[in-house]
Amino acid sequence: MINLSDLIGEFDKKNRIVHLTAKRPIHVTTLEQGKALSKAVNEILAGHLGGERGYLVTDYSKIIIEPEKIEEYASAMRYIFDTFLYPDGFARYGFEITRVTARLSHTMHLGGSPNIFNTKEEAFQYIYSLIEQRQRAESAAGDVVPPQKAPVQTGR
Repeated sequence: MINLSDLIGEFDKKNRIVHLTAKRPIHVTTLEQGKALSKAVNEILAGHLGGERGYLVTDYSKIIIEPEKIEEYASAMRYIFDTFLYPDGFARYGFEITRVTARLSHTMHLGGSPNIFNTKEEAFQYIYSLIEQRQRAESAAGDVVPPQKAPVQTGR
C-alpha cells in the first residue's frame, strides 16, 4: 500500500510550474498503485493549473515506479501530459533506476524526449529555457498569448 498523502505538489504560479515530490518515497509496484498515483497527479495538476497548460518537474528519487510497471503507468500519464502540459513541458530528476532504463521506457511508452536530469536545479533550468523559448517565439510573432487552455476533460 502506498501513502499518497505523502505526495506534494508545489506550484510556481508565475511560471506555471508544478514540482511534484513526496515527504517520503512512494514506491509503485502494482497496477492499482500506478492508477492511484496517476489519479493523484491528475488532481494536483488540475488544482494548480485549472484549465490552462503548464509545466511539471518530478522528483523520481521520491516517486519510484518499477520498470516493469512503466507501460501500465505510462498510458495514464500520456493523458495527463496531453491534458495539462505544454509540449516537452516535463522534466524529472533523481532516479532510483538507471538513466538508460528510464530513457528507453519513456521513449517506448510515451514517445519524445525523456527530459531526465541529475538534479532538481538542472530540471528547473530546462523548464525555464522552455518558458524563455515560448516567450521569445510569441514576442517575435507580435503576440501576447495568455497560457494555453487545456482541452476540456471528458469523464476519465
